[in-house]
Amino acid sequence: MTSIYDTPCNQTLVKELSQFWTPKTNTFVFPWGEATVTLEDVNCLGGYSVLGESVNSVDLNPGLAGKVEIMNGFRSKLVKSKPKKASHFKWIQMFMTGPDRPGQGPEPDPEDEHIAFLSLWLSRFVFPSFDQDSVGKHVIPIAVRLSQGVKLALAPAVLAYIYCNLTKLKEQNSNVCVNLLGPFRLVQIWGYERFQLAGPNVITPNELRPGEPRLARWHTLNPHTINLESFIWRPYAVDLQNWKPPLYYQDSEQILILSDSMMLDDDLQSFVCFITPCELNGVGCKARYYPHRVAMQFGYDQDIPGDVFSYNVRKFVKFFVPSRLFEPGVTKRYYDWWKNEDRTGLKNAQDSSLGDQEECGEKCDVEFVDLSAEDEFDDILVSLKKICDATKRKIGSLKESCVGVAQTKKVKLGSDVIIID
Repeated sequence: MTSIYDTPCNQTLVKELSQFWTPKTNTFVFPWGEATVTLEDVNCLGGYSVLGESVNSVDLNPGLAGKVEIMNGFRSKLVKSKPKKASHFKWIQMFMTGPDRPGQGPEPDPEDEHIAFLSLWLSRFVFPSFDQDSVGKHVIPIAVRLSQGVKLALAPAVLAYIYCNLTKLKEQNSNVCVNLLGPFRLVQIWGYERFQLAGPNVITPNELRPGEPRLARWHTLNPHTINLESFIWRPYAVDLQNWKPPLYYQDSEQILILSDSMMLDDDLQSFVCFITPCELNGVGCKARYYPHRVAMQFGYDQDIPGDVFSYNVRKFVKFFVPSRLFEPGVTKRYYDWWKNEDRTGLKNAQDSSLGDQEECGEKCDVEFVDLSAEDEFDDILVSLKKICDATKRKIGSLKESCVGVAQTKKVKLGSDVIIID
């Protein structure tokens, strides 16, 4: 449904954000901390599901495989004709029904027409090919499964596209034209939702009407300026007219005990996916997902990020879901680490303080990002104070070992168990 809304391209905003992109961690490293586009953003803004089968699955039953072969036959027919590609216009003509349909033989089967529509939608808005005006062969198996009601996890594949495109944009010369694929407009909307709009003529988002998706707030709008020092950690938890927050946003905290006998609703299952590190498998690309580096975006206090890929995240048996009213902060050791301007010696080091023996069970491998190499990170302390003030926390409270939740309520995404004692 989000495809029907128009988002004018804001090249200035995208270029500005891309300057802070760090391919190693797939996060924006701002002077005040890390943030990124997460699976939650792709789900809430784009409407793409994190649940279901992978888009790359090739295990098709004979019936579905036969449909793929039929649709590829239609596509081959267009590729053999001028202009030697399955253009969107020709594709629409081939499957058009009614009295105005060009003379191209008998009308298509309604099921084939449905698959053709989904192939067109996927090619235009979700997984476009380099030739953006054509229906790619890669979307047809996905369209066939969707037409049969198969639930597909589109969000991880879309986010992989976004990460790879941000890396591509970061690594390209600023004077070179870069062709960005996929629903990259989500990066713009992410910026509008997460940062306070600025400038002499600040634009007010559209009011959502009943049934409209979140992205409709920015339909036809093009805010030119954002304040990069006013980050909003949890925009989807804020009350908004005609916006129904997901069910994991409750007024009280929750502890989920995962077992074979416990069935979670789709929203809570999605939340578990949002906070679980994984490798995102896109269509023709892959990227790693590090939600523990941006814990405050999920309502957790931020600790020094470790190497969570050394753990089997599938062994997690308990998850803590923060209250939507909770305002996250940072731990004392994260604050001390972040304000340390010389991190060269810490890079690739191991720090036993990341996991006490009785809490973590073993030492955690630590992955550090060197933030001190550039002039814009000189005043780390002042910048961090600003972001703490933005989350209504006084800098003096950082004298405590953990800011935000009680000392016994520590969340460790890198251990075998996510638990609140």
